[in-house]
Amino acid sequence: MTGYNIDNLTITYGDFTDKNSKRMITSVKSFKKHENFNIGAFLNDIAIIKTEARLPPTRKIRLCKTSYPEKTPLASCGLGLVSHSDVDSKPEVLIEATFRENKTGCRPQNICSTSRETYVCHGDSGGPLYVLGIGNKAECLYGLTSYGKDSIGGDLLCIGKNHFTNVPYYYDWIKQNSL
Repeated sequence: MTGYNIDNLTITYGDFTDKNSKRMITSVKSFKKHENFNIGAFLNDIAIIKTEARLPPTRKIRLCKTSYPEKTPLASCGLGLVSHSDVDSKPEVLIEATFRENKTGCRPQNICSTSRETYVCHGDSGGPLYVLGIGNKAECLYGLTSYGKDSIGGDLLCIGKNHFTNVPYYYDWIKQNSL
């Protein structure tokens, strides 16, 4: 990652299968970004990260191999800001937001959703977007939180169109690079 010192990187995490999971932090041991990553264009926004601490085991979730229909219920969770205007609004427990995919104007490398009620925000990046299956349980990892963009003004805010890195699109890259 250009401009980043690995000694200064940390991962904030929680157990997304346990909505009462507390915020935890660990340092990054190593990472491998996608060879065609382009921060300015938000392209190939994916990396394999290894942490210093061994993370506690959670329920395993498989990677989605294929795309789902637009009406499929999706959810994301994170520990990011809950208000774009309040930089101190980070929750102590995971917050879940539900979405429906909106493919209009979305690149194949991304999964997009548009909502004025639920959104991703600063600090949610890298968090999971998962398909909700029977009983609203996470069925498979469908995307990784990348960024949100205000559909009116185009600013990177916590409202408007959410963009997630498309896990099925990068499935082979993930498998090849996480060995």
